[in-house]
Amino acid sequence: MSVTPKLLRKHQGDRNELLATVWLMDRGFEVYRNVSSRGPVDLVALKGFEVYKFDVKKCRRFPRMVPPRTDEQIALGVKTLAVYDDGHCEIIDAVPNPVPPLGYGWCKCCAQKFEKRGRRITFCSSECSQTFHIRENNRADFSIVAPKDF
Repeated sequence: MSVTPKLLRKHQGDRNELLATVWLMDRGFEVYRNVSSRGPVDLVALKGFEVYKFDVKKCRRFPRMVPPRTDEQIALGVKTLAVYDDGHCEIIDAVPNPVPPLGYGWCKCCAQKFEKRGRRITFCSSECSQTFHIRENNRADFSIVAPKDF
């Protein structure tokens, strides 16, 4: 049993921002946190006469997975500051945006070819997903059940 309680998602984000703040301050930055939980920028850091804007993200190391920046963040020059589970931080300037497709898939509902953006995606749209699941549920209502003796 763990002594430390599991953090809520909002508190995990706050923890990561604090770790990133300390990490930047150790490297000589003056750091200012966004008072709102919304917006394209989490931290603004100053070093000399340079202004840096960061979006703090919890990231995985293996495989290396970093969430992409939004178009607004790219336009503002926001860099991603990755915080790993062990507390290590890293500034990542060039995260590909948008997420490149993982290849092509065939929709299980309409058999249309589409670009896959995730491993589990098997439908071209949410409408196809809903239609497919409604059909499957209706089919299950009329299925033949074998007797328990077999």
